[in-house]
Amino acid sequence: MKKFILTILAISLFSIASVSAQGRQTKTSKKVGAFLSISRDVAEQTGGAISDFFGFDDRVVNKEDLIKIKGTYYMPLYSVNLYKGTDAAEFPVQCREMFARRFPLATIISVAMPQTQWLKEEIVKSRMVVGYLQTMYCFIIARDGEDGYINARFSYKMYKEAGSHYVALEDNWPKWERTDFLSQGVYAKLLTK
Repeated sequence: MKKFILTILAISLFSIASVSAQGRQTKTSKKVGAFLSISRDVAEQTGGAISDFFGFDDRVVNKEDLIKIKGTYYMPLYSVNLYKGTDAAEFPVQCREMFARRFPLATIISVAMPQTQWLKEEIVKSRMVVGYLQTMYCFIIARDGEDGYINARFSYKMYKEAGSHYVALEDNWPKWERTDFLSQGVYAKLLTK
């Protein structure tokens, strides 16, 4: 599926490049550019919907919550801990331990859970709610020597079928979801966002 989406995107980019290489934009070339832009967005949404249907959560870029800097998407920097639940003390410790095992020389600047409560999502199959998913995120910002910074995102997820109790999903307790390696310049720009 990813190859299909990448092929469509490549064709779109080559078409846009050839249209813009003509030097002047006519009404037709503007319409073609707009059509290709819409086609790219629809292809990404379709790929995401198919991934959701089959249960894949492997999108490289989820643009809704990312910040674009010089053509690359980065996670926002979260350094304020807003979550005050009964499990608020244990989650940052677990994430810190995982992070330290992977990056033992990095200096952790902050560990934050920027939500006030668990994010809740209904799980729908055949147009009926069959369960509920709760998600809590934990972010770590660390300094990588004098070279730059590391921004990591972890998630905790609990699921419950309708009429049952929530159960922690072991693969997501916590799950290391994403890591951004930031240059000094990118880090400085993200601080202002």
